[in-house]
Amino acid sequence: MSGYLAGLGAVAEDQAIPAAAPAPEVMVLHGSQTGNAERVARDLHARLAGRGLAARIDSLGAYPGARLGRERVVLIVVSTYGEGEPPDAAQAFHAFVMGERAPRLADLRYAVLALGDRGYERFCQTGRDLDARLAALGATRLHGLGECDLDYEQTARAWGDAVLEALADGVVAPPAPALRLVATVPAYDRARPCPAVLVENIRITGRGSSKDVRHIVLAPTAPLTLRRATPSRWCRVMNRSLSPVSSAATGLQGLRAGFRCALGR
Repeated sequence: MSGYLAGLGAVAEDQAIPAAAPAPEVMVLHGSQTGNAERVARDLHARLAGRGLAARIDSLGAYPGARLGRERVVLIVVSTYGEGEPPDAAQAFHAFVMGERAPRLADLRYAVLALGDRGYERFCQTGRDLDARLAALGATRLHGLGECDLDYEQTARAWGDAVLEALADGVVAPPAPALRLVATVPAYDRARPCPAVLVENIRITGRGSSKDVRHIVLAPTAPLTLRRATPSRWCRVMNRSLSPVSSAATGLQGLRAGFRCALGR
């Protein structure tokens, strides 16, 4: 019966398909001198949330540049002040990214929207600087650099649409629910015994013995689920199953009867 019980150990178990890795948060950063870049960034943040994407928003003046190495998706909305200079709040960030201490950003996806005034020679220079520098540090553009003049609303909206589309195309996907495949295992009992074939039937008592004790190996022909049983319960199962097996000597019908008794417990 040891082979039979070992066969029961081949249990058809639930198998889980791993869930897709959770989508990384989108970090929205803004650097503004008059408030326009911040307004665009807050609108973009709200649109991301409306699409079900996790997103944070912060000012470039409050954001530690060294944290870029831990981000996965960054969207920057920044204006240019004066003759191509960054806004006051973005100067420290700009200096860090453009400097030698900036980290490698091979795992970063980013997009930059630059606001400026075409009346100045260095139009949208801050945004151009950051866009080119992030690429040089190994980051990958999620979408190309956007450049807005004084009438920025329509251009900024179109750029935001393109970024959202890029995110929806699978560059960053929302978390997918876990899927589970559950193996269908029939329930067997006394009224519905599991079919099996006889693999081994070897007499292990000596020729002179009046007892007929045998080593029996059965192979179920259908998947089985084995319920846990306490040692005492297994004793009851074995006691009930051995009797019909032993009395039936070598008959396959008797083996099936024993099989029914064992599963019926």
